[in-house]
Amino acid sequence: MGPAPARTGFDFTNASLEAIWQLADPKTQPFGLALYLEPAYGPDHRELEEKLILQKNLFDQRLVLAANIVLEQEWNRAAGDWQRNSELRLLAGAAWRLAPHWTIGTEFEAKREYDGLLIWQKSAPAADSFFVGPTLHYDGGEYSVTLGAMTQLPVAANLSHQPGETVGGFAHEEERYRIQLNVEFDL
Repeated sequence: MGPAPARTGFDFTNASLEAIWQLADPKTQPFGLALYLEPAYGPDHRELEEKLILQKNLFDQRLVLAANIVLEQEWNRAAGDWQRNSELRLLAGAAWRLAPHWTIGTEFEAKREYDGLLIWQKSAPAADSFFVGPTLHYDGGEYSVTLGAMTQLPVAANLSHQPGETVGGFAHEEERYRIQLNVEFDL
């Protein structure tokens, strides 16, 4: 069997909309609290992502502690049938401002995957995976740059007991290493 034929052209997969409602500002309140909602809709993909965002600023805002609780539910159509999956994630991080424009930090992610929708149907846990790594952030005012790296910890759990779900303590379907570069600028 040879390689898949090359694809050219434009293919629409889905459209999404993000909304954040800030309930408490961490700069003026004891802690920050926000709600996030991102629905996505496409011909073969539907998704609903919800987040509870928490933030605590300490030491005159030099140290920032943050946590996100994320529920993501997906519907993917393959061969005419809709597959339903869910993820529940806890993201936590700490960042220290080294200088006026520079921040260094660390991030942690705990992720549990489910076969099925977590809210609307009975779903079974499939796998757990865990990631940790450093971040470096520069804020130039009108633009900012963040570089982060994470590694998967070798403590993944095969909750579905399906063969190959975890290999050597790593979640098989997850990346072993992640490197992310975000560049943001004001328009």
